[in-house]
Amino acid sequence: MKVEISNNSYERSHGKLPRGRGCWAFDIIDGSNIRGGSGFGEVVTTVFAPFGTLTESKRWVREYVRRNFAAELATGFLYVEVGS
Repeated sequence: MKVEISNNSYERSHGKLPRGRGCWAFDIIDGSNIRGGSGFGEVVTTVFAPFGTLTESKRWVREYVRRNFAAELATGFLYVEVGS
């Protein structure tokens, strides 16, 4: 199961791509109502990665989602955004 991670929210807030070290937050979003017409996904939870670089944090959050949201991920309506 592939976990898609979007930078769109971060880019809108900060005007640049996310990169480097920091305390990275990720919003796990239920996108099932997007196809229903509202255009917005509901944030299920926000998690903070325990690593420093964005690359390490993305790797961690992918595994976190696979472990904790496997059923939702299988529906194809779950995705992740880098928190703003």
